Amino acid sequence: MDEGKNSLEHIFPACIGGILVSDILCKKCNNSLGSSLISQILDDPTFHVAVENLKGEIPSIYEQFEKHKILIGEGDNSINVKIGTKGKSQGLIIPSKNDDGSINFDTKEAWKKIKQEMMENGWDESKIQKEKDAFLIMESGQVYRTPTNIYKRQMIKEVKREIPLSIIDDRLPALIAYEFLSLCVNEAIFHPALGPFREYLTGKECPEWLSIKKVGCGNEYNTYHYLWLKPTNPLQIHVRFFSWIGFVIEFWNINYGGSEYIIEMQVNKKTRLYRKDNGEFMHSEEF
Repeated sequence: MDEGKNSLEHIFPACIGGILVSDILCKKCNNSLGSSLISQILDDPTFHVAVENLKGEIPSIYEQFEKHKILIGEGDNSINVKIGTKGKSQGLIIPSKNDDGSINFDTKEAWKKIKQEMMENGWDESKIQKEKDAFLIMESGQVYRTPTNIYKRQMIKEVKREIPLSIIDDRLPALIAYEFLSLCVNEAIFHPALGPFREYLTGKECPEWLSIKKVGCGNEYNTYHYLWLKPTNPLQIHVRFFSWIGFVIEFWNINYGGSEYIIEMQVNKKTRLYRKDNGEFMHSEEF
């Protein structure tokens, strides 16, 4: 994060309709934080619920989240397996271990392992093909034995979509707060006093003077995200997703002394910046 700024990044992630960008991250950090932090949003059940409630208003974002839902296949004997939804694993059973130590494989993957074992034992192609034909027409519950393994065919009776259960890291709202702060203080964002905060964003321990709290806010979901910089002691930055999912980031080591700002961002649409002058918020910019 101290290598220089040379990469544009969305302050609110693009996957939830963010359009406002900043340029305080180097390309390496932007890519790293994107894969390690921002991608977590698509697996967080809190965001899935929000997007589900707004699917009629933000259909393209809803489609993204639907693709990240986990497919669960219910097999015989109440054995549940995960089914891939992306890339080469799409539509295939993801290998997993059962309580009894047995392993679930997709039929195609199981056959690859069987074939490899046959080839290592010197079987000719015609014999392998004959075994493959027999293996692929096995009925549920039938067992196929090799010299080293036992394979049992299980049929998938029903497939359901389930919401993932991974919660976003506190570093994500902290990163958003940092990028918002950069718009308010410009080059001062690179002050050495914020060095431990930048290190925290890249995986180091949270400094003692930094506090991140999840808070309840709002009474209904809507298609707006908000940022609010409050020049209090400690300095506070409020981050709110879909007007409901809220975080407060407190900086106990910063003597800010600047104006109070609010950013109101409508998903995939306009972003408005408000600055407080003489006790009132004034609309100062639109992006």
